[in-house]
Amino acid sequence: MTKQGGPDTPKNSRLQGPCPFGKTNWLSRFTFWWMFPLFRFGFRHPLTQDHLYDVLPEDESELLGDRMERAWDAYSRRCRERKKKPSLYWAVIAEFKWEWGINGIFLVISEGIRILQPYLTGQIVSYFQPGSSLSSTEVYIYATVMGVSTMIQLLVNPKYFFTSHHIALKMKVAVASLIYRKILKMSSWSKHATTSGKIINHLSTDLEKFTYTIESFHFCWLGPLEICGILYLLYRQIGYLSLLTLAVIGVLLPLQVALGWIYGKLRMKIGAAGDQRIHLMNQIIAGMRVIKMYCWEKPFSQIIFKLRRSEMSQVWKAYITKALNIAVFQSAATIISISLFGLAWYMEIPLSARKIYSTLGWILCLRLTIFLYMMYLVEDNKQLSSSLKRIQSFLAVEDMKVFSVFAEMSESMEEDGVSIRIQDMTASWNSPGDRDHDSVTDKLVDNELTPSFALKNINLDVKQGELLAVVGSVGSGKSSLLMCLLKELPPAMGKLHVNGIMGYASQIPWVVSGTLQDNITFGDDVKEERYSKVLQACALYKDLDQMRLGDQTLVGERGLLLSGGQKSRLTLARTIYREADVYLLDDPLGAVDTDVGSHLFQKCICEFLRGKTRILVTHQLQYLRSADRIVILNEGRVVSVGTYDELVRQGTEFSLILSDHDKDMEEPEEEQDKKVKSKVEKNTKENTEDEFSKYGNVGWKVYKDYFLAGHPWLYLPIITLLTLVSYASYGYGDWHLARWVESTELLNLQTQNGSLSQNLNPVFNVPNQTLLQNLSHITSPNQNFTYSISLPNQTTPYLNDSSDVSVTPQQVDMLMKTYLVAITMFITGISLFGLAYFRMSVSISKQLHNTMFKIVLGAKTYFFDSNPVAQSPVFSHVSDTLVGLQSIRALGMNQKFLLDFNRFQNKHTIASFVFLASYRWFSLRSLFFLDVYFILVVFLSLALRDYIGLSGGLFGMAINYLLSMADPFEYLMRVSTTLNTQMTSVERIMSYTKVEQEAPKVSGTPPAPSWPLHGEIRLVNVGLQYSSNTDQVLHDISCHIHSQEKIGIVGRTGAGKSSLLAALLRLAEPTGEIQIDGINVMKIGLHELRNKISVIPQDPILFSGTLRKNLDPFEEYLDDQLWDSLEQVQLKIKVQSESEGLYMEMSEGGQNLSVGQRQLVCLARAILRQNKILILDEATANVDHNTDTLIQETIRSRFHNCTVLTVAHRIHTIMDSDRVMVLDQGNLVEFNTPFKLLQNENGFFKNLVQQTGKAQAKHLLALAEKHHKEQS
Repeated sequence: MTKQGGPDTPKNSRLQGPCPFGKTNWLSRFTFWWMFPLFRFGFRHPLTQDHLYDVLPEDESELLGDRMERAWDAYSRRCRERKKKPSLYWAVIAEFKWEWGINGIFLVISEGIRILQPYLTGQIVSYFQPGSSLSSTEVYIYATVMGVSTMIQLLVNPKYFFTSHHIALKMKVAVASLIYRKILKMSSWSKHATTSGKIINHLSTDLEKFTYTIESFHFCWLGPLEICGILYLLYRQIGYLSLLTLAVIGVLLPLQVALGWIYGKLRMKIGAAGDQRIHLMNQIIAGMRVIKMYCWEKPFSQIIFKLRRSEMSQVWKAYITKALNIAVFQSAATIISISLFGLAWYMEIPLSARKIYSTLGWILCLRLTIFLYMMYLVEDNKQLSSSLKRIQSFLAVEDMKVFSVFAEMSESMEEDGVSIRIQDMTASWNSPGDRDHDSVTDKLVDNELTPSFALKNINLDVKQGELLAVVGSVGSGKSSLLMCLLKELPPAMGKLHVNGIMGYASQIPWVVSGTLQDNITFGDDVKEERYSKVLQACALYKDLDQMRLGDQTLVGERGLLLSGGQKSRLTLARTIYREADVYLLDDPLGAVDTDVGSHLFQKCICEFLRGKTRILVTHQLQYLRSADRIVILNEGRVVSVGTYDELVRQGTEFSLILSDHDKDMEEPEEEQDKKVKSKVEKNTKENTEDEFSKYGNVGWKVYKDYFLAGHPWLYLPIITLLTLVSYASYGYGDWHLARWVESTELLNLQTQNGSLSQNLNPVFNVPNQTLLQNLSHITSPNQNFTYSISLPNQTTPYLNDSSDVSVTPQQVDMLMKTYLVAITMFITGISLFGLAYFRMSVSISKQLHNTMFKIVLGAKTYFFDSNPVAQSPVFSHVSDTLVGLQSIRALGMNQKFLLDFNRFQNKHTIASFVFLASYRWFSLRSLFFLDVYFILVVFLSLALRDYIGLSGGLFGMAINYLLSMADPFEYLMRVSTTLNTQMTSVERIMSYTKVEQEAPKVSGTPPAPSWPLHGEIRLVNVGLQYSSNTDQVLHDISCHIHSQEKIGIVGRTGAGKSSLLAALLRLAEPTGEIQIDGINVMKIGLHELRNKISVIPQDPILFSGTLRKNLDPFEEYLDDQLWDSLEQVQLKIKVQSESEGLYMEMSEGGQNLSVGQRQLVCLARAILRQNKILILDEATANVDHNTDTLIQETIRSRFHNCTVLTVAHRIHTIMDSDRVMVLDQGNLVEFNTPFKLLQNENGFFKNLVQQTGKAQAKHLLALAEKHHKEQS
């Protein structure tokens, strides 16, 4: 189904409503007649997912999820009672046993007909033999039974496979629902211990193993029965020769089972290697800006390529076993055939055409049963079992613990007017102590989180309606305290109770795909009055006015189309829109500018939420005076609690900070600048939805590019030659087998009668005479005796001519030898074909992956800002859930998100169901014409036997070909329907290999290694435009920054501050000229430039792996240097407390560190590089005031001889700058010392300072004046 805009909307579609399959009759179900309305509509209108029927009641995600959850719980309980280890594999199979069990009846009928057909073939072939005793009536009865059985098989075979895939679809939906329910229940520790990539892989890759497993499952019992039945029939047909069939099966079947088992084990290794690679690639894409700033493309490329080589090594091993397995399947029938017929020929055992073609038919049945279905039975079940073990490992991770409810505390709290009471509480982020370290959980969690932090002996009462501010240094436990209140962090000791409903705004803004209004209401009804007040309180009206669709504007995946400040305010708006008694606000003011921050604090936190209990975690000390009380945390302990004035009077270290810096100012950077506005403007509700954005066939150029990626000049000729030789040999061999059958029958008659008598009623016609005459020309090493065959001239309908033809046994032997050689060539060729084909596939896959990754890694930065990773709605919803899991539970939205997941699954399910039905609809009708053709051939051959003189050998070969044509014909249709879909993936990959590239990494004339010596920067008419589709964000900026000068950069949101830094680093190619120490940086390589500039980015990006790898991926520095850099950023003690030290593992995104600690790690990176130019892009946005001060002192001391450019987060941090650069709408409007800029009453900088308030403005002016006097 393709997403297609146009006049046909759901309103005028007649296809919505219940799926016809649920109410149609049995004949329509068997023939898929109920699909005609959909096809008729599809021929007239473009089909979209909105036109699809409703999901069948039996397929609903909620129903199947409830069913599977009950079944899994009951099965696990029974296993615990019996002291057995539970298996999700057997739990799923047992739960759906009636569905797949009853469906087996259709397979039994189909396989029974398949076994009957060779017997009927043999009887009909015997009618064409000389001296046949079979009457025409009897042969027509056999032919009629053959035709009817073929038509019955035509009905039951698609029915069986359709129902099997339908059951597999149900199983996938049920287990997917089980996974999602586990996500909603798992503890925060479990969430940090696993990765989103693994969970998505469970849903995408692991569950797909159900698709083809169920269709082969019945062969675990039906296969052995078929083998026994066919061996008995072979024994009745050819006697003890049939034992040779058993011997060949005894050799090939264990070989195939072993290959299948090895393939399954290798697939497990491939899955694990793929998980590791994809997990790292996701992190690389997310942190691409940082990677480019640090010039880390090469080390990360090497890691990815190494992982890919390891993965493809396992893939190649798996494909070798797969190729051998396919070769066994393809050649099994021919191996058995040449064994039987070769031995019969060698032992001179006479075989008639009837026996030979009945035997061949049963051998083909064995080939399909044993060497195809049973092969897939082993392979697919091994893969499914392995996949479900991985899923079971995830299902075994720890759930959220149920907190004790202290009813007596609730009563006393109400009497005391307290909303929150904490008594002697201790809580730790340690891994669960009661875990079984041999459990499957340990296998899931590769790197356990270290016992790095604990809240200790917390005692706190929060009064009703109180505004309580929580402050403290980085890593002091502020967010952990909120997690305890949210029941995400279970107390190990003590008591905790909250009266009323809680609302929660997370520190890292969380936005889901959808419209702005959807993100605020979050499934609740729109209450216009409250909704309007929320927009006003969160300062969103100004943003909405700039968006053409207002609050119906789409925000993109995870808020891609919004700036950091907009996402923060949207998160806050969602929190306060929902009525609650207690609001937990984790630093919601950290990503907004001074004016907006003041608005949020006054209008939202103080006025809109007045009367509510509010706990505000913040680093912005200027708001503390307005709080009712302040809690100071340090290393997990409550140091002080009191009002602002009380804390100031205490005389502690923190009270001195409060008195000196009581109204600090923050100036954030909303990273997207004007890109945000342009992207949001283009985003409309009509162009939304999922990845179904294209329809139609993939062009031939994609196929060409695909094959060109895999050394086609080497592999394609070999594969083509092997294919031609293999199947030509197969056909050539079968032709000689037919000739051998005819000649053997003829020689048998000669042996019995010496010559043909006049009354034998022979059936040797002109074609037979020609055949025998041709035989006389076959040279034989020994032709010393001949049989003379006299064909008298009779007036019979069988004879048209008379001649004497001589045939020798040696000539007949030569036919058998030719057959054996041809079939041997087929076996060899088909085996080599599989190896060559899979070798080419592996080569293509590896080359396409590496080329795509290399090109994407070199793409311009804007490409990653404007191209999110496309996912289906189900996967996007799961990703959103994992990111905002704590917020979902805090807002009580578990059920709403589960309903959304079920809705997305239902859409996917009905689309998959209709696809399965449409494929079987096409399959049934195509095979119908093939079966009609088969029946016509049989009856016409019988009717015209006396006129065309058809021999039994040729007729038997034709019938066997026609009977065996159905399976490859259906497979060809399946491939043709899925090929376009599969090649769409290739088309996407090829499109990524054509993305616009950055400038070269190195130049032909690189600067000297010691460059830059001074760090002098000159900008001449610098402009910047991120892409041709966006507005200009910088306009003709010219300035001169002296060596070792400290420059502050300020401006309102969207002024172009980060864009200026992007231009300097050439993250986007600017116009004009940028010189560093006299060298035009536009003419040197990107790495030659970026390696010489240290950057501390706005977003703290860490990667999975050790802390040392995150600090020094090139391993250029000694451990002592690393420890020194950590000491400079106040992290040495923290790292030393870990048992692994520098080799402590970072979880995904560094989640085992606080946001502030992650920022400090980024600062340590910059200290290590010791470049002459340092850029700080709001580097202290997420650290407390004390840490901020220490960082500023570190920068002044360690980078004293460097040129430093600082995008200001807190204005006081740049008041001692040598000069301040003020930007407005992409223009440089002011550039002078802070003191001189403040003398301009109408200046931009003066206006920014005045917005901080009179007291703070006076303090900032004093700082500027002090620095001015020192410089003078």
